[in-house]
Order: sequence, then C-alpha cells, then structure tokens
Amino acid sequence: MTSLYDVLGVDQDAKTDEIKKAHRKLAIRFHPDRNAGDEGAKEEFKRVQEAYEILSNPEKREYYDRTGKTKQCDRVNEIRGIVQSFLVNAFEQDTIDPMAVVRSKINEAQSIFSKAIKKLEARRSKLTKKLDKFEQSNKRSSNSEGREFVLDHPRRSIAETLQEEAEFKEKMELGDDALKFIENLECPPEKKTDDWMNPRNNY
Repeated sequence: MTSLYDVLGVDQDAKTDEIKKAHRKLAIRFHPDRNAGDEGAKEEFKRVQEAYEILSNPEKREYYDRTGKTKQCDRVNEIRGIVQSFLVNAFEQDTIDPMAVVRSKINEAQSIFSKAIKKLEARRSKLTKKLDKFEQSNKRSSNSEGREFVLDHPRRSIAETLQEEAEFKEKMELGDDALKFIENLECPPEKKTDDWMNPRNNY
C-alpha cells in the first residue's frame, strides 16, 4: 500500500516546510482546472489533498506514524466489523467478506438499472416514431386544437420516459461512485485476511 509520504514524494522525517512545498507542487500539477476531463489527474489531486491533510496536522501525523493508519481507517474497520457480524449471524456462515457482499449488491442493482434504462430507451424510440407519424398525418389538419390534442399524449409519454431514464442514470452514477469508493479504500483490516473474515477467530 502506498504511504502518504510516497503520495507527496517526501521522506518520513520530512519537515513541515518540505511537506508544504511538495503539496503545493503536486496540487498545481494535478489541479482539476488544469486537467479538465482527466479522471486520473482528478483522483491523484484527491489523494494529494488527503495526504496533506494528515501530514500537515501534527496530531494526525503522529497517529499515522504510530499506527500506519488514519483515524478514518479506524472507523472503516469498526463499520466493517459491525457489518461482518451482522452478515455472519444473518446467514449463519463462518466466512463472509462484507466488502464483497456490498460490491455484489451494488453490481446487482447496476445490472437492474442498466436493463431498465435500455427498456426505457426502446420505449422512447417507439414513442418518438409514433409522434413523428402523428405529426406527419396531422400536418395539414385545419383543426389546430384537435391536432395538438392528438400529439399531446405521445409528447407527455416521451417526457415522462426521459425523466425515468434520468432517474435511473443518476442511480447508476451513485452506484459507480460507491464502487469507486470501495476500490479506493486503503484501510487494511485489523487482522490478516483469513482472520478478520472469520469472526470465530476473535474468541
């Protein structure tokens, strides 16, 4: 796992001024305003900011040097333990990885959302063709009010479909963010993988 010192490119005994200088250089290099559309630079900028937040604070730095973790990691492991205990008790299995369960559920939801979006897109395509057909057949109608009445239903249906599509796409974006957050978690479990996955080893 990359240390916070490696992120900033400084030694572990670096002085505060060195840390500030390294942070400033990297923050300018990876700043989103200078790297529009570059997701890699955006993620690197985030890592640099998070590393600087810890190493520039004497208390947080001392804790990190002593434990190799941030206090956020303690909270992550606490939540991991709670979720793990719940899953093990609920499903009566010896070994369950909470993060794997969460990833699985998110991927399952993403698959459902993706299928729903495809169905809505197909429905919108049909409605659009239907609307075009109605517009062509009613173009020469002298009754403008009647024409608008006939066209109103497919138009409303298309608008409603677009709204549903937007809602599902928003949910998928949230799911993608959640998966990315899980993947970027650099908080090792308190014990070795085989141990922390089996709660019976804690007794």
